[in-house]
Amino acid sequence: MQRAGKDHKWTENLGVNHNQIQAHFEHFHLIKLNHKGNMLWKGVWIAIVWTLWNYRNHIIFRNAIPNPEEIFLSTK
Repeated sequence: MQRAGKDHKWTENLGVNHNQIQAHFEHFHLIKLNHKGNMLWKGVWIAIVWTLWNYRNHIIFRNAIPNPEEIFLSTK
């Protein structure tokens, strides 16, 4: 596992990168938040992963041109 760099700073989550998706999901627990806040945060994580997956499929199956700015704005 590696410590997260500055790329995670906008989320205030200084964590680690996992090789397993379940471990990565379980890591998204912010100490500053209560249970309800953490459930919301995990919902945000799922929305980001879902958006990235859809963009991936759009690029692969529809020959779309990747647009990093559009992808970032959609996930954010």
